[in-house]
Amino acid sequence: MYGMTFNMSKLETLCVNCDLDIHDADGSVIRKVNSMKYLGALLSFDGQDSNEISKRVGMAREVFRSLHRLFQQSSLGVWRKFEVYRAVVLSKLLYGLESVVLRDHDISKLNGFHAACCRKLLRISPSFISRVSNKYVLQQFKTNSLHSILLQRQLLFFGSIARRPQDDIVRQFVFKPNTFDSIEQHSPRKQGRPRKNWIREMFKHVQSIADGRSFSDLISNERTWRSCVSSFCSN
Repeated sequence: MYGMTFNMSKLETLCVNCDLDIHDADGSVIRKVNSMKYLGALLSFDGQDSNEISKRVGMAREVFRSLHRLFQQSSLGVWRKFEVYRAVVLSKLLYGLESVVLRDHDISKLNGFHAACCRKLLRISPSFISRVSNKYVLQQFKTNSLHSILLQRQLLFFGSIARRPQDDIVRQFVFKPNTFDSIEQHSPRKQGRPRKNWIREMFKHVQSIADGRSFSDLISNERTWRSCVSSFCSN
């Protein structure tokens, strides 16, 4: 309609959890790849987010290294350095990760990177040398583990989805119509080991936050929900 065509030399196919050959107009099979960068995110053929987490940690590590000369300045206080680290490094690392599904090794990778950066700001050697725990290091900045910080962002994002209009496409993907029930609440379970799912993981945390209270009352009020999430993630 607009006179636009695909550039066949750049066209690629990413099959997620399937094996399918897609052909172009000439009948040739379009080249398949195992990962693809789309809108700044790294998509994988297995649908996992581990590659994206590794890429983000690598990018954040390079940014932290580029600020080495700034962090060595004695005229800057430790708290000021931490504010710069949080504004420049953590914002780059956590941007757009509200919808990722974290596995155990991803959580360890994020928490380890955060603790290592805080140690460098405080000039504390690794724990096997200094015998100082990561918990003590994080307490010096009155901060939580990076997993807790990301979980708080995810739960706030989950709450914003719940408060969207009923005809919102994103809300329809998470909640049943006119309710706050999950669309997967009554879906049949597949055989084999259950795979982590973002919706199920969020609802597990929501049940812990509600603790017998009405979920709809908590999440409908943004201020109340934000306070409950902050308290839950801090503990």
